[in-house]
Amino acid sequence: MVDRNRHRPGVAQDMDRFRILRSIPPETGPGRLGGCLLAVVLVFTAARDLPAQNPAEDLKFANGLFQQRRYDLAAEEYRKFLDANAKSTAPEVAGATYALATCKLFLGQYAEARKAFEDFLLIDPDNPNVASARFRVGETSYLLGDVEKGAKALKQYLDEAPADHPQRDSALVYAGDLALRQEKPRDAEASYAKSLAEFPKGRLATRAIFGLGRAYSLQKQHDKALEQFRRLKAEGGKDWSERADHQLALEAIAANRVDEATAAVDSLEKQSPAGAMTADARYRLVDLLVANGRKDDAANALAKFLDVDPPTAVSIQAIARLAAMKLEKKQPREALDVLEPTLRKVAGQPASAGLLHQAAEAQAMLGQKADARKLYERLVQEFPADAWADDARLRAAEIAAEAREFAAASKLIAPIVADDSKSQLAEDARLLSARIDLNENRTAAAAEKLARLVEATKRADVKAAASYQLALAYKALGDNDKARKVLGAMTASPAPSASSEPLLLLAQSDFEGGRFAEAVESLNKYLKQDSPRLADHALAWLAISCWETGKPAEAAESLARLEKQFPGSDTRLPTLIRLGEAANKPETATQAAQWLRQAADLATDDALKARAFAELGHALALSGKTEESAAAFAKSAELTGGATDAGRQASLSAARVLAASGRDEEALKRLDTLLSGEAAASDATLRKARLMRARLLAKTGKFEAAADDYSLYAGKDFETQAEGDVPAENRPERILADWAYALADAGKADEADKVFRRVLENYSKSATAAEARVNLAESAWSAKKYDQVGELLGDLAGETRPEGLPDTLREAALYRAGRTGVEQRKWAEAEAFWKRLIAEFPASVLAGEAAFWRAEIAMRTDRPDDAIAILEELFRKPPQGDSKPPAWLVTARTRQLQAMISTKKWEDILKLTDRLKQEKFGDDSAEFKGEANYASGRAYQAEARFDEARAAYQAAIDAGGPAELAARAQFMRGETFFHQKNYRESLREFLKVDILHDAPSWQAAALLEAAKVYERLNQQRDAADLYERLVDRFPKEAAAVEAQARLRSLKPTASRTDAPAGK
Repeated sequence: MVDRNRHRPGVAQDMDRFRILRSIPPETGPGRLGGCLLAVVLVFTAARDLPAQNPAEDLKFANGLFQQRRYDLAAEEYRKFLDANAKSTAPEVAGATYALATCKLFLGQYAEARKAFEDFLLIDPDNPNVASARFRVGETSYLLGDVEKGAKALKQYLDEAPADHPQRDSALVYAGDLALRQEKPRDAEASYAKSLAEFPKGRLATRAIFGLGRAYSLQKQHDKALEQFRRLKAEGGKDWSERADHQLALEAIAANRVDEATAAVDSLEKQSPAGAMTADARYRLVDLLVANGRKDDAANALAKFLDVDPPTAVSIQAIARLAAMKLEKKQPREALDVLEPTLRKVAGQPASAGLLHQAAEAQAMLGQKADARKLYERLVQEFPADAWADDARLRAAEIAAEAREFAAASKLIAPIVADDSKSQLAEDARLLSARIDLNENRTAAAAEKLARLVEATKRADVKAAASYQLALAYKALGDNDKARKVLGAMTASPAPSASSEPLLLLAQSDFEGGRFAEAVESLNKYLKQDSPRLADHALAWLAISCWETGKPAEAAESLARLEKQFPGSDTRLPTLIRLGEAANKPETATQAAQWLRQAADLATDDALKARAFAELGHALALSGKTEESAAAFAKSAELTGGATDAGRQASLSAARVLAASGRDEEALKRLDTLLSGEAAASDATLRKARLMRARLLAKTGKFEAAADDYSLYAGKDFETQAEGDVPAENRPERILADWAYALADAGKADEADKVFRRVLENYSKSATAAEARVNLAESAWSAKKYDQVGELLGDLAGETRPEGLPDTLREAALYRAGRTGVEQRKWAEAEAFWKRLIAEFPASVLAGEAAFWRAEIAMRTDRPDDAIAILEELFRKPPQGDSKPPAWLVTARTRQLQAMISTKKWEDILKLTDRLKQEKFGDDSAEFKGEANYASGRAYQAEARFDEARAAYQAAIDAGGPAELAARAQFMRGETFFHQKNYRESLREFLKVDILHDAPSWQAAALLEAAKVYERLNQQRDAADLYERLVDRFPKEAAAVEAQARLRSLKPTASRTDAPAGK
């Protein structure tokens, strides 16, 4: 049967199979670190959780499968046993339940493992393993994202388990992690602090320090949090140093400590100038510097992002912000100096759209409107669907219209003014189109457009501007009555002053053109007029303009004035939504959520309400409020009925938030609902949902269903749909590999291999191809197709390591190539692979096993001295961890003793075996105990200490090891008596070999020696009988040839009663 413990990132192997455990994605927060630590815990507690042997055949078979680490098959057998004994209360039922739970745990089927551990606790509450089972319930709940249940189980474990229980250190840290997820930082603080008090140097100490710092941080106890993060930096070593500095920076920023935050960021930059955490901390520092009036320092911090090459999302955001600061200070030339180098680097990429827009603004500020127009048009041409595109179209059209290039201006805004346009700027563009008609003397057409716009628009600003232009058009047409009617509707009463109206129109023009700084100035002047008629619109524009120019406090103040003075104004809703969308980024997500929640409450139109809830979902997610975020997305989807793309996107976002918070089952239900609709399967949102569901199904152990989803996702157009700039985890070859793993875990090995071959055929140069080759090599190995193993591994295990090959795959390839060489008896090739593995991965858990195989090869090639040297080096640094040594290490000790026997190092053998007995090494291995005693016997025999030799040989027999070993020891007992010329006792021992043991070679040898003893005793007939017995029973053994020869030489007249000689 093919072993499906496939190679994936992460390592845990034994001498017969190499298994790479999958990692928990980084976005899962504490769960990822918990998952990595669990993998280590499972490796070192596997032996401790082994079930006791039971004489019942079915249970015995299950236990055997467990011991061979065939956990999937063992689980099936334990389930059969439990189903057959459902009403039994025998101790074996509790043991089998515990073993079943352990199998499910090793298989990553955490929900089933938890259920089995819970059943065990009910079946046998007094069992010695109750504490471990209680811990496992908490641990699996932790991994399943079941926060409440996990916290409850771990608390019970910590309250009831002995203080020295081996899982207490993990439980304390897990309890802290869960408390953080429950937003109970005080409880988290208590757990982490207790962990550090009880295990100050424990393996999870650094993680506990980190968690304690986060707990203090969430309680806004900045001094205590900073103390822990400093401790983390001092004690955590290289692996934690960067993260510690990152937390120090964030905490100092939260505490408004500019100098300390700056120092932490400087330290981060020294460690990792281009690191993601460095970039994040530096960017956050900018807000602190600005808030403390140190704008020049903020600009200098942002300027460091200019050196990032290639630019990243954060660096591009920082450069855009630096450019905005330059533009705000009326430094357009300096803004262009910031923007142009980055624009050259990201030309053609979507991220360049916003930068192009800023560069165009700068050119416009310099008075270079033609250059500004080129940049706007370039943005439209390269990114026609970008969020900035319509604004760029409108601005370019305005510049063209100013230059009286009306045809070009009309062409630019044509997509926006179309009847089916959904652009937010459609009405602005239609207003400009009407103004163009006015300028080209198409006055009647302009009036018609303006009248429709005034009638249709719900925006007061557009209505006012269109009405004003419409009045002008009617005047130009000579229809003064209509003009007066329009103006009357505009003014209502009293009529606006002659000075305030142009001022507001000027502010409107600046606002609509994105010239927010100029708009702020005009709007403030307008609002100082006596009783400005459109003050609510002015306040709305002022709030947005202040935010866009980096003045959040002034924006909030303007919005508050709008809400207080004009609570019923229809400008409130669009202003709240626009401000919320603009603030929807990590550093201002809380403010965004506040505005968007108000917008959702205020909206009466379902579409606007859905939009507000969708944006609110994003803001809450950025704020870490995952449950509220999921609810907001769900509300958005409900309002749209899920039938629109916006509704489907909202449902998908809700599922993502649920999954990110560890609520996988809820996320799956959301995805099931989304995918059960009638929308086209090719819909991009549904494809994303299907891929997400496939991954969640695999994560939660529903492998067959996951494989089905992957199959639907990876259709005939699969590869072509993935062209372009796609994240690594969504590349076709990665998705195919994940599909193959799901098939493998579902027990469909042949289908999995077909998909891996597809990866190899279509993506032979990718890193995933190497992963496919290693997996296919495992299948070939399991099928004993060793030549195929060599072909697949090829250069992966070659002398020169392929560039970019991950350590896990390189180590896996070397291991499997070495084992294949051993199976093919290609000793030189195999030894080269083992040497390579040791040289490249000296600290790996496999390095020791590789040394063992080198020694084994030395023994097979008649180099016992080399084997001894290799094994002595191995045992100077034996594998650490569980008290029980791995099986191969016990075998290595056996080979060491055999090599020492071969080189006749008798004194060394006795010293070694005495020491091993004192250490109780291999006490649970009957074979090793037998071999060790046998080696002692050979040493005693060589020194003519025959009584001690026989005692040692008898101990080897009594150890209960393999029949061959027992027969060999029995034979040597006969040899000791023979050397002492005690022929009768020698005869008894040789005959015992034949009668008591099933080892043909030794039985044949013993019969030969027994016959020789009879000859020595002059009992020729007895000797002849034994020679005949040997030849009849063991004709193919070498001893049979000598027996035939000796049989022919015996005297035919030999008597059975001949007197013995020598006694």
